[in-house]
Amino acid sequence: MSFENPNKQVLQNINSDDFYTRLGIRRDATPDEIEQTFHRLTQVYNPETGGDEAAYENLVEAYQD
Repeated sequence: MSFENPNKQVLQNINSDDFYTRLGIRRDATPDEIEQTFHRLTQVYNPETGGDEAAYENLVEAYQD
């Protein structure tokens, strides 16, 4: 699981209906990979630390699905 620029990749896919695509992960990702990716991205997009609120909300929604 590697990203050249996770911010750019996630922002391009943030409105996707597919939560794997929103998080920028493979469909065969393990639960640990999903959790690690979610936590890394929420640190980047958390509005309390200057991140994009809409992107953050979409990530949280994707993770909860």
